[in-house]
Amino acid sequence: VEMGAALALLREARRRGRNAVALAARAKGMPMRALSKAREDGGGDGMFARFMAWSAREPPQHRRYSAAWFGESVYVCAVFALVGSSSAMLVRPALRRTIGLEGSLKDGPWSYRVLSLVLVSPIYTVLLLFTGTLAGRHRFFARVAHRMWRRILPASVTTRVLCKPARYAAKRAAS
Repeated sequence: VEMGAALALLREARRRGRNAVALAARAKGMPMRALSKAREDGGGDGMFARFMAWSAREPPQHRRYSAAWFGESVYVCAVFALVGSSSAMLVRPALRRTIGLEGSLKDGPWSYRVLSLVLVSPIYTVLLLFTGTLAGRHRFFARVAHRMWRRILPASVTTRVLCKPARYAAKRAAS
């Protein structure tokens, strides 16, 4: 059974109603397993599915040093700047309110320095993926987050955490 036919059948059945799926599948001789597989593989055409498809697309490739290339670089740097500032602004007050630690990375105390670095990394990653997805560059920022954590954790752990588009891109890059 072709996946495209199953996806088309799902979209048609959504317009007609829930019971129409089984009737249409039986009429076309298509097993229900194919429909459930198509639904799992991205048969959704709702607003969230369309947004994720737009955000998880391959980042645009521009000729080096062209105006579009510079624009893309500024766009990506703006996301990095926003995320870096936001993660620091979230961690510092949290350390002050929860544990009562105040300080800076330059002047100490050491407990503040260690806890700040330990807490900023996961918060930075979550904010980077969230902001990068909203910015329409989910795949790019998922690869950045994967590279960042791959230096700390084993590859078997980091690969399991990846979303489908980033996992596919990581497999393609490894081979």
